[in-house]
Amino acid sequence: MKGPRMPKTYRVAVIGRTGRGNYGHGLDVVWKGLDNIEIVAVADSDDKGRAAAAKRLGAKNVYADYRTMLEKEKPNIVSVAVRHLDPHRDMVIACANAGASIFLEKPMARTLAEADEMIKACEMHHVKLAIAHQTRYSPRLHRVRELITSGRLRRPAGTARPGEGRQSRRRRGHDGAGNAPLRSDAPAGWRSILVLRPRAASRQTGDEGAGPSRRRGHGADCGVIRSTPFTALPKAWWERSARIGARHGAGQRFGLSVYGTRGIVQMGTGSLPPVWFLDDPSWTPAKSKAA
Repeated sequence: MKGPRMPKTYRVAVIGRTGRGNYGHGLDVVWKGLDNIEIVAVADSDDKGRAAAAKRLGAKNVYADYRTMLEKEKPNIVSVAVRHLDPHRDMVIACANAGASIFLEKPMARTLAEADEMIKACEMHHVKLAIAHQTRYSPRLHRVRELITSGRLRRPAGTARPGEGRQSRRRRGHDGAGNAPLRSDAPAGWRSILVLRPRAASRQTGDEGAGPSRRRGHGADCGVIRSTPFTALPKAWWERSARIGARHGAGQRFGLSVYGTRGIVQMGTGSLPPVWFLDDPSWTPAKSKAA
């Protein structure tokens, strides 16, 4: 029995929220230039932001209420581009109820309960939910996997470091909720799970003015990532310190490091992240002079 025929051209709608999460990391313009995509509408409660987005995207129809847009436009795919987390659950469930698949700005949700509700809605309505972790599908990540599985590291030495946060004071909560998953999610197939310390967990969802993370001393300062990769990486660490990082090297230590008995693989972030392999079992190029 053949499955349902997919349309030759996908109807795409965009949900943004100017001044309160905006349009994320380009989740509105990502569709431009694709031959089989038509951006049919944009929803934004801000009048000026809505008009600017429509001009930027070439969308014919605009709406102040995304629910009205979903009802009238019946899109196949919706970019839920808002960076702030408070509307993610409601927006995703509304899209799923409308039969639209979703491309969602990271992080996914404020709580695991909200994430479970979102997943359940998508499963019930047989739609897809993709979260904008771009490194997961990078061809360079596949090369890193080859380095590890081929034995270039010999074997992982028991630890991986998804590394430091961006270390900016204004991103204390976002470092834990938004940036840590970028690194822990990157090794597709490693089944990495980010588990923040209980003290920080209730305060780690803020994003640039949304929520309590901007208050002095708040935010996710450290977390543990439990990993089950190709061999045995029992534990990995995510660390950040706004007090130190904001003054020295802010954003420069953001990345992933995998330590093996033969050497180290280090990787940045992005669709084509920079990747380095240090063929040095001492892990100390200052001593070994390894390149």
